[in-house]
Amino acid sequence: MRIAVLLATFYSVTSLPTKSADSDSYEDEGDDWECGTDAFTKYMSENQIELDCPKIKKTVNQCCVAHDKCYDDQLGRKHCDDTFCGCLDRVTKGYEVCNKEDGPLFCNMVRQFGAEAYVRAGNHTSPAQVLAVIQQEEKHRFTNATDTESLAVHDYDYESIIR
Repeated sequence: MRIAVLLATFYSVTSLPTKSADSDSYEDEGDDWECGTDAFTKYMSENQIELDCPKIKKTVNQCCVAHDKCYDDQLGRKHCDDTFCGCLDRVTKGYEVCNKEDGPLFCNMVRQFGAEAYVRAGNHTSPAQVLAVIQQEEKHRFTNATDTESLAVHDYDYESIIR
């Protein structure tokens, strides 16, 4: 399994387009790419958008910036994620690969893995609080999604844990 992941990562990185010296570089505009949680995920997401829909790269990034601000302001994780997914859907209309693949991928990534980022964005959490949120989410991730009680869990109030 690790070999498959390494090969997929290697293929993804080596098959991405490179910018020519005469091309208009996004970084020349002074905007930092904010889609991702660390240097690697930002690199991967930026190159995917550069490959699939470079003309809307700046507007996709604006969705990510707004999502980060929503997390920072602790406006509710579900609200932030729903707003982010809607933003991506709107700005990628007319760009088939970005609308059908990249946008949904980015959306699913924040929904699946955003708990820790949301809690940490509050700037007032201890490692124990972060761990408690992650464990709570893991516990409920594998519950039966057709059960109405399980559906209520997905609208978890993260703010109540840190107060």
